Amino acid sequence: MKATAAIIGILLATTSAARADWQYTKWGMTVDQVLTASRGQMKTCSAVCDKHWTKTETALLYAPYQSGEFPFTAFAFFDNQTKKLTFVSLRLDDPSKGNQLIGALKAKYGEPATSTRSRIMDIMVWRPAGDQIDITRIGFGDDQSYTLGYHPRLTDSNKGL
Repeated sequence: MKATAAIIGILLATTSAARADWQYTKWGMTVDQVLTASRGQMKTCSAVCDKHWTKTETALLYAPYQSGEFPFTAFAFFDNQTKKLTFVSLRLDDPSKGNQLIGALKAKYGEPATSTRSRIMDIMVWRPAGDQIDITRIGFGDDQSYTLGYHPRLTDSNKGL
């Protein structure tokens, strides 16, 4: 029980900033602004960021990130056209802690707003305040990966972000 309380406390401390963007970032920052705000924590992407892109965004910065017992690699994604920060993705570096991370998220935010499950993938989404937090599990058995995402939540009034 003490361990669970500690995990929740750590997650509260680290995810409370996610309600207003993520940690030292603000949605819409440029690469240079994120580099400055990170005070040397974030680095320009290299081979570490290979395959970290979507149709409209690309990870341009990364950093090791630790939240309590959860080790991550953080990736800052920027819009391909505007080069503005659109979301932050945290890859859990120790997949054996994936179920603990999901449990901590549920303890903090309650049951997900949406949840999709299949044999090889789970996606859970929470929508606290003005942001969206999601976790994706891919794989099965001993070969799994977990990614935690922080995104601004789009509404009719801000869908152009």
